[in-house]
Amino acid sequence: FLAAAENCECDLSERKRAYLIQGEERLGALADIYGRLERVGIGVVAAHAVSGGDGHWGMMLWVKPPDYEKAGVALGG
Repeated sequence: FLAAAENCECDLSERKRAYLIQGEERLGALADIYGRLERVGIGVVAAHAVSGGDGHWGMMLWVKPPDYEKAGVALGG
């Protein structure tokens, strides 16, 4: 990846960490995730969620670096 970025002269941002969250599909599943973070005062920087149609979903979720550890506790990690 880094070699390809250098090859195309692309600018890369600083390295970031994200959470991969997975679960069984049900109404309100993502609201529960956001609620856990809201209760401890953490805002979401970005998120991307998908469902494969097989009853499960997955989500990449980013928070600010200073909130990363606290978010992990709130999310049950």
